[in-house]
Amino acid sequence: MQDENGSLLANHHDKEFLLWQAFEERIGTSEFSGFAFDIEFFKNSVDFPQDLELDFRETEIDNVVRNLPNDKSPGPDGFNNEFLKKMLANHQN
Repeated sequence: MQDENGSLLANHHDKEFLLWQAFEERIGTSEFSGFAFDIEFFKNSVDFPQDLELDFRETEIDNVVRNLPNDKSPGPDGFNNEFLKKMLANHQN
């Protein structure tokens, strides 16, 4: 590996530093300038916070499954969305 002057780099630390510099140049850096939205609005947007602790209703889960996109890769369990939708339809019949 060579640096910008053509010097060969032999030790790990120098190679690591060169790669990190190249990465920073390509990606760039940014400075945090604050939130662009009112975080307090989101913290206080629930009228009844106790509702957040309620169990999911079966209809809520069914609606989520119905709205899943098709033609997606199977998840870690091996089931794709079409399978889940078919099972939901069979369950409702």
